Order: sequence, then C-alpha cells, then structure tokens
Amino acid sequence: MYTGELFAVQRLYPLFQISQFERNCPWGSLIKDGFMHCPPGCRECFIGSDGPTEDDRRIVRLGWEHARRLATEGEADLLILDEVTNALHHGLIGLEELLEFLRAKPPAMEYVLTGRIAPPELREAADLVTEMRRVKHPLQRNIRARRGIE
Repeated sequence: MYTGELFAVQRLYPLFQISQFERNCPWGSLIKDGFMHCPPGCRECFIGSDGPTEDDRRIVRLGWEHARRLATEGEADLLILDEVTNALHHGLIGLEELLEFLRAKPPAMEYVLTGRIAPPELREAADLVTEMRRVKHPLQRNIRARRGIE
C-alpha cells in the first residue's frame, strides 16, 4: 500500500529501511502522481468485521519472524513495529509472545510499537506510552491524503 513514509525514507536508505508485510492492495494499480486513488470508503487493505483471514495470519507471521530476526541478529539500532497492537488485538501475535520479545530486547536497540488498543500489560512493560486521539481529521470531510502533508 502506498504511504508517504515510503517515499520519505528513500532519502535515508541504507541507513533506514522499511520492510512491509501486509495484504496486496487490489487498487495498487491506481497509484497516480505518487498517490493511492482508492474508491471512496474502501477498506480492502484492512481486517474487516469478519476478523483476520488465513492470509492475514500468514503475512503477520512473516513480519513477526522478520522483526525477531532483526532483533536477535542485532541488524538494527531502532526497530519500529508499526500497528503491532492491532495485530495483537486481532490475535495475530500473542501478548505473552510480544512481552517476551520486549524483555529480550538487546541493550543497544530501541523499539517503537504503534497502534491502538494497547493492553494494560503492554503499557506497563513500556518505558514511554503516548496516546494520540483524533479531534478533527480531513478524512471526516472526504478530503483525501495530500502529497507532503499525510
């Protein structure tokens, strides 16, 4: 899926690398001028109300194995697990498995975990917890993502 950070981080390669593990977006061919042009209301790239699919489980396991390998082999100074709390919420990663991962963190490495619905045990294990909430967002008025802003 297109995200602005993919383009921004290209300038920092090889010092900063992104590895994506997610569904293939059916609208990927609709990228024009660096923007994804999904149909209004599209949620194809997200886990729906039916819950995760077997494909979702497979993809998350691949990403989780990749993150654990990076941590174990000390290949990174900073490891960002974007939306990991959502994977946790949907049962794609176990809470105890994630907590053990945090406890085994190499001393020279930093972790950043993002997402909503972080359980109390994860908040307790963290050194820093920040909660953001939307007060107002352009998507609420059907204003699409804009280059250089989102």
